[in-house]
Amino acid sequence: MKTVACFALALATNLVLAQEEAVVIHQGREMRFSNEARPFYRNGVPFVGARETARTLGIRLDTERDGYRIILERDRNRLVYDQGRRDYTINDRNRSMREPSQTRSGVLFLPLEMFTHFTSDLRAERARGWQGGDNTINPGRPASREPVLYYRRDRLDFSGRERPYVRRNVTFVPLRATADRTRVRVERSRDGQQLTLIYDGRRLDYRQGDRHFTIGRSRHGMDAPGEEVDGVLFVPSRMFEQLIGPEFGIDRPNTIPSRPEDRFDYLERGVWGVFAGSRLQARLPANEEPYSSGGVLMVPLHSVAQALGGRVTRSGDRFTITLGGDRAIYERGDRGYTFNGRYRGLGRESEERSGIVFVPVQMFGGFLNGEVAVRRG
Repeated sequence: MKTVACFALALATNLVLAQEEAVVIHQGREMRFSNEARPFYRNGVPFVGARETARTLGIRLDTERDGYRIILERDRNRLVYDQGRRDYTINDRNRSMREPSQTRSGVLFLPLEMFTHFTSDLRAERARGWQGGDNTINPGRPASREPVLYYRRDRLDFSGRERPYVRRNVTFVPLRATADRTRVRVERSRDGQQLTLIYDGRRLDYRQGDRHFTIGRSRHGMDAPGEEVDGVLFVPSRMFEQLIGPEFGIDRPNTIPSRPEDRFDYLERGVWGVFAGSRLQARLPANEEPYSSGGVLMVPLHSVAQALGGRVTRSGDRFTITLGGDRAIYERGDRGYTFNGRYRGLGRESEERSGIVFVPVQMFGGFLNGEVAVRRG
């Protein structure tokens, strides 16, 4: 009986470890993955979705033997691996590893160590808050690394249940504690569901459970709604970033403009931002920086639309952008698009880089009365 109990305990422990969530950091930044390819730990070994990781890192992935053999190549490095084995070759040298490949819901996962041969500073961390014991990731504290918040160059300190966290590339901050530290006034409706944040005369309205909020007449989208953890309401940091402006920073203190009237159109040098008129709507992440292609400025489709409070839906090669009462439809590979039913030309077709779709900035020219701009500080 004792032997059976020990075996059952070992099996249960193995199942829990197999589902422990992982966070992958590349050159100091958390990598993005789809829900189907989210990294995880199995028996202490971090696994990543093979195709998404290869695409993000610029590694060519090919298959042979009806998909059984995996080949990774970049520059002069070549890795060959047969699925299910505990060894592989890198530049004709054999390497052993603790765990073989895994397949989940049709997605191939490979041990992270395979990709470390192609790039430096690539590592995995356990998602903070996993406690185990019930064969699931603990839903009470879904987190990864702890971000650092700044207000007017001063670091904001949190402790206990109020510590901010990052989950699926969304930074969550404790609403009440963050508001108290940034001079934001919070008002609630009688049922507690409608929230109003007021800062320096600006008003933000948000209803719990929504994936958007409004500031004045502008609607802003979010990747996730607010959520309550251990009795504390956390909201995406985007709410405070849009309400406060550059005085509020994540992971680094933002530079405060010298003139108060410049507060909401200020960009740090080298940083790209999305503007509606003269007002800064959002800063673009470093891995989504716009670029010139054939003399045309290419911008990340989803991030720009979201910064303006719009929404992008996709059906095959068709992308539909809705913002306010306007709608633009674009077919991949076309040098034009329709805006509110009328066709407009573009200087270039869309392009894709590391899984991110870039389109000519002119595609946003009709929205918000032509006041959309994407520029660098």
